[in-house]
Amino acid sequence: MHKMHCLLCLSLLFATCKKEEGNTNRPPAITSLTGNLAGASAYDYRFAALATDQDFDNLTYSWDFGDGITKANGAKNEAHTYAANAPATVTVKLEVSDGKAVSTASLTLTLSHGNPVTIVGNPAVRFQTMEGFGGFGAQTVYWEPGPYTSASFINDIVTDLGAALQGGLGMAGSANVHASEPGRVALFEPVHGSAPPLVGKNLANPFAALLTTGMMLEHLGFAGYEARIERAVTAALNEGMCTKDVGGSRSTTDASAFVRERVLSRD
Repeated sequence: MHKMHCLLCLSLLFATCKKEEGNTNRPPAITSLTGNLAGASAYDYRFAALATDQDFDNLTYSWDFGDGITKANGAKNEAHTYAANAPATVTVKLEVSDGKAVSTASLTLTLSHGNPVTIVGNPAVRFQTMEGFGGFGAQTVYWEPGPYTSASFINDIVTDLGAALQGGLGMAGSANVHASEPGRVALFEPVHGSAPPLVGKNLANPFAALLTTGMMLEHLGFAGYEARIERAVTAALNEGMCTKDVGGSRSTTDASAFVRERVLSRD
């Protein structure tokens, strides 16, 4: 009898929760629609929509990117590349359907195409002002977010300039640490890439990797090793025990061995 009572209660519960055929359908709600540059290009955009449906119906997304290109039955996140001759201002429209009702949203984008500017540097002048970077950061104001820029692009320029000031990418180590949150994962890596053209030639500058190792050892609690590696690298540079890119003629192996011996000798 108890089991029958439970089954009866469950049946009534499901019957109550089940959507009746005569009930009014509630249309989907679009809570946000955003469009952002997908990278350094002025024309690559990434769009994201957030929509909900109170009746838990499956939703479909139809996009109109404002340049004559549409996409039916798309996804809630879409990427789109505008043509170079696209209108300066476009209105992106989104339709979200649950199969019975449609909700719409739109946003307006200003595509700043810009005109590329050729910059000719004068080697005789040590400090120069470069006006109108065009696609590289600014039109009339330095480092203003422009058509061909992004945070990572600016970061690459600044870090590469810093590396050049200290002797090139072969000298630039890096450490990414959570200074305000000790104990979190840290990342240590040379600033330079893998340099495929140098593979197997024993010509790559090892100092960036060695200096990075020093920072990592210091971070891990091996006090004094960072300073010792820095002193050893300085000595290698002063004595010409370095690779060609920083004024020497030694191989990767020779330069690394010199630093290793200096560090182990605690010089």
